[in-house]
Amino acid sequence: MSMICRNLRVNGRRTSVRMEQSYWEALEDVARRRGVSVVALAAEVDLARGGGSLTDGLRLTALSYFRGLVNQLDQYGLLRAVVEESRPRLRFRCSKRRNTDQASPVMPEHTTLQ
Repeated sequence: MSMICRNLRVNGRRTSVRMEQSYWEALEDVARRRGVSVVALAAEVDLARGGGSLTDGLRLTALSYFRGLVNQLDQYGLLRAVVEESRPRLRFRCSKRRNTDQASPVMPEHTTLQ
């Protein structure tokens, strides 16, 4: 996977961040869902990161955000990881059956499950 380098102005200083394309896409999703730009998200991470690098902080932000979403889905019984004895890899399935005759409501992107 190729690395993408982007120059950002974060909290008044210019810096470059080098990450894989999938991380950039994940950060764009996180920023869009939070209603901020990637630069504003990077500024938040920069202020909260402590001693680690900005790149590591951004990667952890993306990972933490999507892990939190999966945990919420799991908490409400919408997603369960199933480990089969014969196969060591994980499969995900929906634990609630949907009636395919009815249209399912679409959850807005900014909705947080409570």
